Amino acid sequence: MASTAFSLNIPQDTADDGSLPNKRQQDPVIPPDSGLLSAVEETCVAVGSHYRRKLLDALSGIEGHKLLLLEESLAAAVSCLVDAAALQQHGVERCFALGAFPLSVSSVPSQTALAPTVLFLCRPRLSRLPLIIRHMAQIEGSFPQAQAPASAHAESSNCPPAAEEALWSFPLPPATSKSGRRYVVAFIPNPSEFLAGELRRLLSSSTAQQSAAEDSASSSSSSSLIPAAAASLISNISSTLLPLGSTPSTTATSHASLRSVSSDCVLVTHCPLRLFPVEKDLLSLEIPNFFRAFHGQGDPTLCKQVADTVVSLQEELQQGVLIPNLRCIGSAAKSVADFLIRRRREQQQQRLQLEEASLGVAAAGTGLPADLVPPVHSVLDVTDLEGPPTAQANGPQGAPGAIGAPALGMGPPRGPPGRPVMPHKADMLVVFDRRADLVTPLCTTFTYEGLLDSMLGMDGSGIEVPKHLLQQQQQQQQQQHHLGSKASASEASFSSGGVERDLVMIEPARRQRVSLVGDSLYAALKNLHQSEVGGALHRVASDIQQTYREKESLRTIADISSFMPKFKAKQQEHSSLSLHVKLASFVSAVAKHPAYHHRLCIEDQILQGGGTGPSGTFGACSVEMFEALIDESAATEAAAASGCCSAAAATLDDVYRLMCLASVINGGLKAKYLEPLLRSVVQQHGLPELRRIAALHKVGLLREQQAQRSGKAAASGMGLQRWKLIKDKCRLMVEEDQAARDIAYACSGYAPLSIRLLQLLHESPLGWRAIPDILNSLWGPAMEIRQQQPLPKVPQQQQQQQQHRGGEGKASAGALAASNTSSHTSGPLVPPGPSAVAPVLILMLFLGGVSHSEIAAVRRLNEIERKGGVKSEQPEGYRQYLILTTEILTPRKLFKGMINDVD
Repeated sequence: MASTAFSLNIPQDTADDGSLPNKRQQDPVIPPDSGLLSAVEETCVAVGSHYRRKLLDALSGIEGHKLLLLEESLAAAVSCLVDAAALQQHGVERCFALGAFPLSVSSVPSQTALAPTVLFLCRPRLSRLPLIIRHMAQIEGSFPQAQAPASAHAESSNCPPAAEEALWSFPLPPATSKSGRRYVVAFIPNPSEFLAGELRRLLSSSTAQQSAAEDSASSSSSSSLIPAAAASLISNISSTLLPLGSTPSTTATSHASLRSVSSDCVLVTHCPLRLFPVEKDLLSLEIPNFFRAFHGQGDPTLCKQVADTVVSLQEELQQGVLIPNLRCIGSAAKSVADFLIRRRREQQQQRLQLEEASLGVAAAGTGLPADLVPPVHSVLDVTDLEGPPTAQANGPQGAPGAIGAPALGMGPPRGPPGRPVMPHKADMLVVFDRRADLVTPLCTTFTYEGLLDSMLGMDGSGIEVPKHLLQQQQQQQQQQHHLGSKASASEASFSSGGVERDLVMIEPARRQRVSLVGDSLYAALKNLHQSEVGGALHRVASDIQQTYREKESLRTIADISSFMPKFKAKQQEHSSLSLHVKLASFVSAVAKHPAYHHRLCIEDQILQGGGTGPSGTFGACSVEMFEALIDESAATEAAAASGCCSAAAATLDDVYRLMCLASVINGGLKAKYLEPLLRSVVQQHGLPELRRIAALHKVGLLREQQAQRSGKAAASGMGLQRWKLIKDKCRLMVEEDQAARDIAYACSGYAPLSIRLLQLLHESPLGWRAIPDILNSLWGPAMEIRQQQPLPKVPQQQQQQQQHRGGEGKASAGALAASNTSSHTSGPLVPPGPSAVAPVLILMLFLGGVSHSEIAAVRRLNEIERKGGVKSEQPEGYRQYLILTTEILTPRKLFKGMINDVD
């Protein structure tokens, strides 16, 4: 079987041998230009450049060619940092999929097959270890003897020399294998001592059993070099030993081609790639299924990973400058704040110990000096906490209490002084738990990007388009061209009300992947409302037609030379226009279908009053309507299995989405209504749905309504009265004529609750303290924390003089703290010009994922701020919001994560 190699962008076509072309249309990491990029875009470029350099520096530290095996789920994220050309300059000719086993020597370039170093990049997961061991054994047995690099200059001649100290490097194992290779396993982003120990143990057991395996092995593929102890260890994940695209045939490898590898030839390390610029104004931590892992299974390690990312951003990209203001809402956000405060406390204690040791003073205790001012911590929603705020100071989870929190920061910045830094420092970090707003991800997004994702499904920067849809639209365009409509046919094909009903029919098995990387037209269309796409396409088509007419007036060679670059650009835009006309026509046809419109009416009724009955509540009429949807979803599933179904028909995800929306808004559904619906789902779709239903109940999405609840229990289900309070106080439902100018345009009248809370945070000087009734109705707690900037280092002689002065030294230290705090209140890291107005950068961190509607709403909010449409409390500049998220969340991804194992 041919191995799978892939470039780090989303390709358009696939080769016959399963490999993907190594070409990239556009490198997302470009030099910042203050004249072209906004503050948010400049920050994303700086972050991307930082982590790009980290990865490339690590590759440059390994001499010679490298054989790189990358986990498929990380390919789209890593492609946001580097492209194939950059990897080739650093010794990686092609990148291969970790799940492609066995790796065929014929599909590997000759120089890569002789590479002395094999590098694995994957997530720190136990299920990856058996696959990595099998790759090592197969490479040792099948690949030719490795060739060591002749000198330190064995790298590609195109690789520029390192002018500065490397930001990161991979250590190499002390010994080489029998084939002359070294193996490096790098986990992204955090190390794992447990997995490193398990890998060493598995390798040692494999080596000890090598001779016995060779005697008893035959050509059968059922044997394995993994020892019995390892098999029993991972017996609970036996179905995921080869989780990434493997089939039983791919494991058929004889023992003649497998050879054990000594643990001395393998080194386990990590590569701290924590943030990926997946969009020009969006940074992703790439932590899939965070919502279920934390709220459904209680895993706090993911919150620690998020806190480490915030610390890394402050230390490395802001050169030790702390984000002065933190706002948190939700239990996951509180857990992140706990880790941040605990980290500062530990680092402060270490710093004090080092200072005392340098001065020869014995440590009298672990307490902090009385003159240091701790960060201000206040809890807005006291009823959601188990006790008064002072009781949280020394809690078992390290809650950020007002007493005992360290005042000094994390010390001076580490690393080389020439590292990329953020051109604008963050003034505030708002950490938002997804569970505090479960309504928004369940609502339909009416932007072009959101509709494409919901109807066809998008992965990374590519979309799976049914082949017959493209062919059918091409025939329509040819007919229109013969009729003489030419370029203006794009608008006619999109906005025509007489679109054929067959356009919504799709064949799921016949799809063609279309890349949207570097598509400037898609970048201009994706944030538009559905009703605005047709006009935008018409304007583009008219502009292209006008450019084509200009060629008739060309007379001289100079005119032709100046016209050709413009002509080529318009030709490329014309090709992109043809694609989006087809996609927009499909979206329009599905949106006008009666079945799709019926589900939108149900959604609107639930948002307005919680149900679909005559009284606006959830009752028997609602149950009958949902049972009809369940029957329709079963018919859709059967039609898709037969090869052709309607894209407008209800799917099981649509059923779950509307049921969960009704459950969240009503604070749960009554047992007499919920039980028959769940029974119908299981009968129509099988027993595996019981697992998904249990997970949805665990995370608070689909649950039975209780008689009386209070505190967090009530906030998790919200309740109809609470929902009406939030809806009115937060102005969530906006009239149609006003929605086009508001953040509510993304959902056609519904303003995302999370973004409205972000607006309310800055509408009043009191911030969230002005809306305690709203916060008490949400999944809490809500907190605000002020971080004091770290004190500058004082020379040793000056410290000794301050100790002799006594009180004078304390006053001096207090003055230093005050001056340092005031010097880092706002503005960019580099001083702006006399006439420059520096924007105030605010980071919005979503724990559990951000929806397309929230992304579009933040972009609209940034536009309103730049145009001065929002009254600013800060005279020094307007606000700009940068999104950080664990992942981009869609209903399809949300419900899929509820039935799959949390990996």
